Amino acid sequence: MKNKTIDSAKLIFAVTVVLMHGFLLNTKYNDYLSGFFKNGLFRVAVPFFFIVSGYLFLRTINNGNAKRWFSHIIKMYIIWSVIYFYTLTPILKLQNESALRKIYLIIRGEITGVAHLWYIPALLLSALVCLIVKEKIVRHIKLTVFIIIMLWLTGVVLNWLFILRDNPNIFFYRNGIFFGIPNFFLGFILAKSEDLVHKVKINLKILVIVPLILTALESLFWTHVIKSCGNQFITSSDMLVSSPLLALAIFIVCLKRNDVEIFSGKERNFSMFIYYSHTLFISVSFYIFYNLSVWSGVAMPIEELATIIVIFLEYVIFSKFKDAIKNIV
Repeated sequence: MKNKTIDSAKLIFAVTVVLMHGFLLNTKYNDYLSGFFKNGLFRVAVPFFFIVSGYLFLRTINNGNAKRWFSHIIKMYIIWSVIYFYTLTPILKLQNESALRKIYLIIRGEITGVAHLWYIPALLLSALVCLIVKEKIVRHIKLTVFIIIMLWLTGVVLNWLFILRDNPNIFFYRNGIFFGIPNFFLGFILAKSEDLVHKVKINLKILVIVPLILTALESLFWTHVIKSCGNQFITSSDMLVSSPLLALAIFIVCLKRNDVEIFSGKERNFSMFIYYSHTLFISVSFYIFYNLSVWSGVAMPIEELATIIVIFLEYVIFSKFKDAIKNIV
């Protein structure tokens, strides 16, 4: 049976990603209130997406649709990588770099995922590893949970080094190994244990409030650290120790309360369209509002206006072309 609450939560989290990439990462918002969102609450979105994918992947395997699933995700990756190729064109303008080096950087960018598309190769790797070791996951759940914890904590430590050293060359922690696999496997384990989850009586408020408090404290701590360091490259933290805990808690709530619907049953496709397309629309909106501000001589809150317009525009486009859009998400 379709879980309406999971799809609704995905849609809400997709909007938070737009808000974060639209204006919250701007350094002028480097205070503790925005830090709670960009270094904390909104960082739960992508772990939640991976948990959902891992949870649904068990059904995909049981239905014999794994090959079709991989084919679809690869097709999506190719389509959106072509669309976002423009983000790699600055590589062509690099000084003191050979043509061969530029080609290598472009290919590497396409493989690892341009902009926010890193999520897709991370998802593919997570699913492939899960498919290979699925029987061992079931037989050795405790060991799997230990591996999940170790992989995530390794990524968190690398993120700490990235922040403290203010060096973009360390930015290799957000990938399928340290980010994707831990959360994807969590979802897969939950799918295997779903009957137990439904049977166990849980105080859902406490389940969410405790990791929410931990996320708030951790986000405020890292906001303080980033402000104190005066970093040139880094204005936010990607991975928190508490993020998977809060994502997991919210996901369990979704399993317990599966009938929340906020967009007429179109939440899944709309959330994926928002996630895949938002960077493109934000770029265009920034460009338009920036030039409008220059032309008019009027100072505008460009990032905020562009973000609001993007959310509205994506809603309109999806409403008009939802049948076509479902083929590219």
